[in-house]
Amino acid sequence: AAFYEHLARLLVSKGVRVPRPVAIQSQYVDNDDPPGSQNGFLFLLENFGAGWVQHSPLSLEEVQATLNLAAHLHAVSWEDDQILGLADKHLEAPCWWIFPRRGEAEANMMLEHWPNFVKTWAPEAPALFAKESVHNLAQRLHPLSARVTAELSSGFPRTLVHG
Repeated sequence: AAFYEHLARLLVSKGVRVPRPVAIQSQYVDNDDPPGSQNGFLFLLENFGAGWVQHSPLSLEEVQATLNLAAHLHAVSWEDDQILGLADKHLEAPCWWIFPRRGEAEANMMLEHWPNFVKTWAPEAPALFAKESVHNLAQRLHPLSARVTAELSSGFPRTLVHG
């Protein structure tokens, strides 16, 4: 909810497509609240358009559109002191996907999940997935994951991520 209350309008002004919140209700508890009180929020977002549904798996076009939206969010907020200052002030400290929290676990899962990824997407780009370098990408990246995690955990560069 804090994202929509404090960052969404600024991101929209910079060209990021963010659904407009119709209603937001937030409850944050502190030490003075009765035992059993919980943090929580409820928000209702505008309808992006008739016929829009969330489903899985996504088509190649839907994956491309999703990645373009995520890349745009990262690019707009890249080292932007105004956006990142608001994020530091209003959002919970880093999301679930930060490298110190998920780096090693994700790297280890990469070896397990990559063959299925290749099998699923090879029909969409046969020439790309026919390359041996693509087939063994997880095996090549895995040994580098500790170094990449350390470098990306140093705090710079900074950007917003969805999650």
